[in-house]
Amino acid sequence: MPAPQINLFTLFGLKTTISPFSVLAFLAMIPLTAWMSARWLFLALGPALLAGCLSSLLMFASAWLHQWGHARAARRAGYPMLGLHFFSLFSASQYPADEPALPAAIHIRRALGGFWVNGLIGLVFAPLAFYLWPRGGVLAWLTALGAVYNFFVLGLGALVPIDLPGVFTDDGGTLLRYWRER
Repeated sequence: MPAPQINLFTLFGLKTTISPFSVLAFLAMIPLTAWMSARWLFLALGPALLAGCLSSLLMFASAWLHQWGHARAARRAGYPMLGLHFFSLFSASQYPADEPALPAAIHIRRALGGFWVNGLIGLVFAPLAFYLWPRGGVLAWLTALGAVYNFFVLGLGALVPIDLPGVFTDDGGTLLRYWRER
């Protein structure tokens, strides 16, 4: 029996679904990031809760944009994605079930599509974060989180090779597998 999923929306031709566990994960990030923002920037309860809610949305949007990068690369390679599925705080690309066996070069092109999007977003947020952090506030928190989460977690972090066939393979694991194949 397949895991339950909730249809969220379709944007740029990408059907976006989310698991109930993922919904809980993003909801759990609200109090966690609210507490972190209150602790590190001395925010009062109201602004800290706002920072927590916006942090969770920022993380969701960042992961969605990561997948959009994969979709863009897949479309350019001639083997497009159908959508993406959030299984936790992270998401997975969804390709047609009847997709033929593809050359390693196509898998590599598609795997490289996501990290650069978040790397660029992180680099855009970084100078804003350095400017705003000493001033404090919700915007300072969001720009700092945006810089770190995009550049280090979804950008460079996506290239750390994790390859557990049949369980989980990240972008780095895909790259390592198909570079070895070539």
